[in-house]
Amino acid sequence: RSLIINPGVRVEFQGYYGLTVNGVIKSIGTADSMITFTVNDTTGLYNDEDTLGAWSGMTINTHQNDTSVIKFCNIYFTKQDYVRTPISFANNVIVTNNIIAYNRREGFIPYLPIISCGNNNVIISNNIIKNNFGSVFECYQTQDSYSSCICNNIIINNRSVFYRYCVFCPGDTCY
Repeated sequence: RSLIINPGVRVEFQGYYGLTVNGVIKSIGTADSMITFTVNDTTGLYNDEDTLGAWSGMTINTHQNDTSVIKFCNIYFTKQDYVRTPISFANNVIVTNNIIAYNRREGFIPYLPIISCGNNNVIISNNIIKNNFGSVFECYQTQDSYSSCICNNIIINNRSVFYRYCVFCPGDTCY
């Protein structure tokens, strides 16, 4: 099963809903025609007492012999509580050339991540990750599995830049 999202598409959630893919997603925009994931109304985004102003985020669970791609996308205005991560990539996902911004965790605990990734073949590269409220990354690496990489990203103006269990490659720029 595959979900294909074409360049220029705007995926606009009409409330606190999310996207879960158990299979393959190919969300591949272009530099001139990015795909946007967002919510229709951001009123209440900064109120930690409820879920208003955001969508619940995306979870990508790619099967072992497949690869999902999130490329040239804008991922804006997700919000989650203490339990779930707003943006979660399991195995075999390439996340590149995106803008990931204005996402938050309800309540502020510095180590709770905005983005989590599994322990096999998750590549997060060449993204701009900015203006998020919460830790940026959490990666689940096992001792025998270090095939995920976070590299060549620009990480700027986030509320917290804690990283848990992550293996970074040269080229990340954090401000």
